[in-house]
Amino acid sequence: AYKRSCDRCGAEFTARDRKHRFCTQKCQTKNWKAQTIEKNCPVCNAAFTGGRTTKACSEECSKILQVVENQHTRGDT
Repeated sequence: AYKRSCDRCGAEFTARDRKHRFCTQKCQTKNWKAQTIEKNCPVCNAAFTGGRTTKACSEECSKILQVVENQHTRGDT
């Protein structure tokens, strides 16, 4: 066991091996979601930097994308 501090929240924890960086699955997930990557907006094709769960470049494009995804889910075309 290894004494570590969580890379996300700083809490002290005991890791089973040297690779463990987070005290809980919740901290690991929050860290993963907080990472930013370069993407192209599927609505307007603009380049933007966003989190892993961010799908569009702006609130406006997000609303358009949501309408399109809802139509696709319902089978509308």
